[in-house]
Amino acid sequence: MISAKQAREKTDIKRVANFKSELEKLIKHSIDKGRDEARISGTVPDEIIEELKENGYIVEEQNGLTKIRW
Repeated sequence: MISAKQAREKTDIKRVANFKSELEKLIKHSIDKGRDEARISGTVPDEIIEELKENGYIVEEQNGLTKIRW
């Protein structure tokens, strides 16, 4: 049986993967609308923020909102 520690680790990995997938959909939707930014309410995981910055995005966090520009 999987341990609780392994379950937590897998949950964290899956949570980040799901968030990244939804973020990609949001960015594509914003592009289709002719926008050069996307906004997300809530907290974006640090590893995703770092990946966005590595890929040339500008990430700004303001009052519980994260703005991603390209």
